[in-house]
Amino acid sequence: ITGLSLFIILLVFNLPRELNSRDIYSPYQIITYTHNSDKETIVKASNLFFQTPVKSTTAHFSNYSLPFNVVDKIPEKVLIVGSGTGNDTAAAVFAKAKSIDAVEIDPVIIELGKQYHPDKPYQSSNVRVIQNDARNFIRHTNKKYDLIMYGLLDSHTALSANGGIRLDSYVYTIEAFYEARKKLTNDGFISLSFYVGHIEHGIKIYRMLAQAFDGRKPQVYINNPDKNLKYNSFRENYYTFIIANKPNKNFSIVENEFIKQINFFDNDKFQVDLSTDNWPFFYMPVKILPKSYIFILLIIFACSFLFINKTHSINRKNFSITCFFLGAGFMLIETKGITELALIYGSTWFVISIVIGFILIMAYFANLQIIKNKKIKSSNIYLFLIASLFFGYFFTFVDISELNSI
Repeated sequence: ITGLSLFIILLVFNLPRELNSRDIYSPYQIITYTHNSDKETIVKASNLFFQTPVKSTTAHFSNYSLPFNVVDKIPEKVLIVGSGTGNDTAAAVFAKAKSIDAVEIDPVIIELGKQYHPDKPYQSSNVRVIQNDARNFIRHTNKKYDLIMYGLLDSHTALSANGGIRLDSYVYTIEAFYEARKKLTNDGFISLSFYVGHIEHGIKIYRMLAQAFDGRKPQVYINNPDKNLKYNSFRENYYTFIIANKPNKNFSIVENEFIKQINFFDNDKFQVDLSTDNWPFFYMPVKILPKSYIFILLIIFACSFLFINKTHSINRKNFSITCFFLGAGFMLIETKGITELALIYGSTWFVISIVIGFILIMAYFANLQIIKNKKIKSSNIYLFLIASLFFGYFFTFVDISELNSI
């Protein structure tokens, strides 16, 4: 009876919420795709809307074709990072770009694009699909591009449960934009699309691009503007930032009901701290320690204390301060290892699994020492811990630009 009950519970939890939808677990997140009555495929990532593959003949496709409409000469060599299910790639194919590199980190999203995009852009002969981290590919590629397109890379997936670094955190830093600039041809330019939910995020992108391009200001366009709103005031929407490698390069576009140029991100009234590789928290407008972090930590600490004290009384004799702080330090080193290797080799599942794998191996050998009743001096533990911290600290000053990717 117990086994049957467990089976029924598992079956209920695994039933799809909608009969025409399916959940797929990728290495990074849960991907849900649904076919609606209009024969469109709606893709969600972590239960949040991600993208709908659309035909290049639809009106809303102008959002993706914008980078090709602001210049007189169509870019020949195009790099798309965060290519998703292929809308940006379809725009590049439709514009007749000669060479297109489409980079997407999630293999499930790539496969959905190959299966369900109506224009089949990933199957085009001039398209090369690359499964990789955007920052990692840009850093290590030897090619130069006439156009680098940033798709909607705003991720909701964290690299580690112990930290606030997201999959896209190292993509939106000043150093990352500077590296992308070095991969442009003399006449090349960058087009960056982003769903801006708070004006501070748009201002951060605006100022980071300006700093990476010697103080020159990008042009910004709003996609699908609301006719009832003024265009000189911010509203939550998709925006496209465009900036060129050449100072005197001109961009022009015929504004219509789908595309309008705006300038409210060029605003000195807002104080924002720009994201860097040393502080890659793009979604935090300013450098602060969120009060919610401290509040949650206090709740966890209080609940843990009450639970442990209820099962086994805690006093000075049976509570080890050394083990407590070593455990806290252990978690910090895990997070530090994941984030720093993500910066070097990319925020891929392979890199993260290597770090976690070595941590588990280390934990195994540590427990093996205890099982064999071997005495370990606390001084030796602290020595190796401090040595690893110093190694990690000085490693941040090493020039990693020449390191090869995995």
